[in-house]
Amino acid sequence: MTSLWLWPVIFFLMPAQASFMRPNAGGACSPTGTAFQPHVTIVCQGVNPQVLELLNTVLDTADLDLHSKICQAEAWVRTYHALVQRLAEGGRDHVLIHEAHALVQAGKLAEAGALLDRVLASSDDARPERVAAYSFSRADIFALQFQLREALPHYAAASRSHASHPQYTYRYAAVLQQQRRYTEAEPLYRTTLNALRPLASADPTTYVPMVARPLDSLASVYHSETRRLSAAEAAYHEALTLHRQRVQTNPTAVLPDVATTLDNLAVLALAQSRLQHAAEWIREAVTIRRTLWQHDPATYGDVLAQSLEIEVVRLDQAHLLFLTTGRFLAPDGSPFGIHGLTPDRAYEDDDAGSLMAPCADTKPIEP
Repeated sequence: MTSLWLWPVIFFLMPAQASFMRPNAGGACSPTGTAFQPHVTIVCQGVNPQVLELLNTVLDTADLDLHSKICQAEAWVRTYHALVQRLAEGGRDHVLIHEAHALVQAGKLAEAGALLDRVLASSDDARPERVAAYSFSRADIFALQFQLREALPHYAAASRSHASHPQYTYRYAAVLQQQRRYTEAEPLYRTTLNALRPLASADPTTYVPMVARPLDSLASVYHSETRRLSAAEAAYHEALTLHRQRVQTNPTAVLPDVATTLDNLAVLALAQSRLQHAAEWIREAVTIRRTLWQHDPATYGDVLAQSLEIEVVRLDQAHLLFLTTGRFLAPDGSPFGIHGLTPDRAYEDDDAGSLMAPCADTKPIEP
């Protein structure tokens, strides 16, 4: 099975200068055909379908729902566009970089990578910033070919050559996390945040979204990998605050991030048997995702089902509490005694089954 769980994180763009590509530039993708066909082809604005052949081949064999496939594709395309722009700028005064730019535009990533290898082999006298850009481009070419192990040393080289560049540091950390090298990834996420926070204070519109993403990534390291739950919760809360700040300006783009962070907080609370907090967070996540689903069922059905699954787990824990103590939690998470709502009634009122049943009927594609 192709490992794609971290690709939206790895491909997320964080420009350190205003001249870099904006993080949401380009990348709008959609499936051809219907969402219920076992195989769909993803097309993306501004990208030749021939360039997307490798991406579609990998996504077609990945065990992902349609929403996740679209997220993967849009993240891939954002990195592709950023690479094209970087090579275009570097190719103004370097023949091989100019040729690599043309090859990438034609979808010939392996040939472009070979040219970057030649550039790096002869760049001993180049400025560190330029060497970092060459290394980062070489790493991105490997990443676009889904070859993260080969990309990793080049991301490391870019980070070493230009240590103050948050994009280089963040991307290196994300790949280390994907490779399960958590103790190495954690300080790099913190370094990224230390570099981005002053930029976010000076230019919130550009940089606040970029602070939220490494916060979510750092929280996931604390939560899933090192079990530092208090630190994970603090990072999730900070990320959630930043997401909420952006909702008013771009709700369609930001509300999915709000819901995802609320899901993560709910899972964290359930791991600590904090059912009232879990109820508060998962109910809000379900409300957000149900609203999104009503406007776009094909895209948001599966993620709504994920939130509803978390709610079912919460209700299971509440049921156990009722059986062992005679106390139960109302749907809003508040405790009340045995004469209140019964567990069966709670499950009956919950609408998880209304969406999870069709979801279960749609068998995920096996690689």
